[in-house]
Amino acid sequence: MTNMQRLTVALAFIFAVLIGVFLATDLLGGKGSGTPTGSPSGSSAAASLPALSSAPSSAAPSASSEPSASASPTPSPTPTPSPTPVPTAAITFVQLGLDAATDANGTTRAISVTAQTGTVTVQLKTESGGNSQVCLIADGNQLACHTGVTSTLTGVTKKASSNFQVTLRGAAGATPVVDVTITFPATRPKVTIRNARFDGTDAPATNGLQVVATPRAKGSYHIAADWGGHPFLYELDLIEQGGGPGLKTLKPTTGATKLSVSFPVAPPHAWMLVLRNTETGFGATPLVATFTWP
Repeated sequence: MTNMQRLTVALAFIFAVLIGVFLATDLLGGKGSGTPTGSPSGSSAAASLPALSSAPSSAAPSASSEPSASASPTPSPTPTPSPTPVPTAAITFVQLGLDAATDANGTTRAISVTAQTGTVTVQLKTESGGNSQVCLIADGNQLACHTGVTSTLTGVTKKASSNFQVTLRGAAGATPVVDVTITFPATRPKVTIRNARFDGTDAPATNGLQVVATPRAKGSYHIAADWGGHPFLYELDLIEQGGGPGLKTLKPTTGATKLSVSFPVAPPHAWMLVLRNTETGFGATPLVATFTWP
């Protein structure tokens, strides 16, 4: 075989290889649609794959997707402060003579106290002379009455201030001599007795007053008294009880129809105030007296 023949055979072989490569490439490229094999169309991709996005979803998160904010604690109610209790005051009228109910010229002793919220208690004990009738009245309303040689009456008020009155009279024809104690709630105690008597030394059972009260703090014990238009000489003593050294005496040398006096006092002992007409007197003489103490 000549060299020319060999060259012709080689060229034919190379041409055949190139034709085969071209055909193979064309067959692998698809069916002539121009779309690479394995690249899905837009519609088929959307149906088969979930859409992914870095932007947050506009839908509201479920309750489990985020922790819920803890509720603000309910504040505890402020406790209402307890009201300050009103201190208790007590006064005792010692050896107080009463007029008989059958005495047409007699009068009913009347003791008034101003009480704050709480309980008022009246205790009566007879020294001599028979039964007494004692009544307790609050702001004009009678709460209770009792007749006997001893009595205990109570009344309650819810008001900030109430006027309590205790009335005392001998039962039937009796003219008893009694001790009567009134206990009541009061920041500034004030007690007034009306229709007491200032009859003079000729009638010791109805001559003036003996009153016992206990101060709760240092302060002034004050008495204001009036026994009508006739001037009398009198003596006023304030005596500390319980062995205390306190003693105050007022004994004017000229007659008077009234007085208004204050004395310094201090706890813990009670103090007795004694007011007497030092003249013989001229019969029944009405006496009104008001007492205040710390």
